[in-house]
Amino acid sequence: MMRRPAFTLLEVMLSLVIMLVLGVGMLTFLHDLRVRHQRVSEVSSAQRAAAALIDGLERDLATCTVSAGDAAGLRGTATSIEVHSRGVMLSLTADARTHDDRLATTYAFADAPRRLSVSRRAETDSPASPEAIATEVIARVRFRYHDGQQWSGSFDSAAANTLPAAVEVAVWFTAPPALEEAESTGAATRLALADEADAPLLDPFADEAPDAFAFDDGIEADWGQPDRVRVIAVPRLTRERSGGAG
Repeated sequence: MMRRPAFTLLEVMLSLVIMLVLGVGMLTFLHDLRVRHQRVSEVSSAQRAAAALIDGLERDLATCTVSAGDAAGLRGTATSIEVHSRGVMLSLTADARTHDDRLATTYAFADAPRRLSVSRRAETDSPASPEAIATEVIARVRFRYHDGQQWSGSFDSAAANTLPAAVEVAVWFTAPPALEEAESTGAATRLALADEADAPLLDPFADEAPDAFAFDDGIEADWGQPDRVRVIAVPRLTRERSGGAG
């Protein structure tokens, strides 16, 4: 009866190397899967936060008033906007419980720490504490206002005696470090290619008239194109047509 020869040292070492390679490959696959799952979760959270911001602001602007007593019905900057609109909200104040059809809503973005928040209250109530919509998934939010002729980074309806023709909301999402590095490398490559060009390519059929809605504040040059953009048309009313005090 012949005895089967045992494994040689070389065969054992080859087996260990194969097992090690397979183990490293499996761990790498699981790590990539976890990173992708985390990224999908972050993008989904950012999409929900952007939708909550844009849809909520669009509803408020649909019934926005020019003035609210002595205050402006719409007052906004590049990072925050306060809107006084018509709606029904139960006012639970210490004095009385009444229904108020005038709401004051503030959307604001803070850069340090990153925080997108909203506060909604009846105009007869005291200022409400802002509620966070998103914290780390939103990198930047920008509001812009069109007065019918040009864009600006701020607006006051009381001073203008009218509402803006449109409000633009732009949202940038955060990116993981690996993706940010890849995007910065790609941006540098595109910039180098642009510098090598002698002149920009022009469309012979393009309309060279200036775009009335074009506005460049330099932000997109640093941040790139926003991940979500919405231009919301606003029903325009003067102070007299809106009923004075709203």
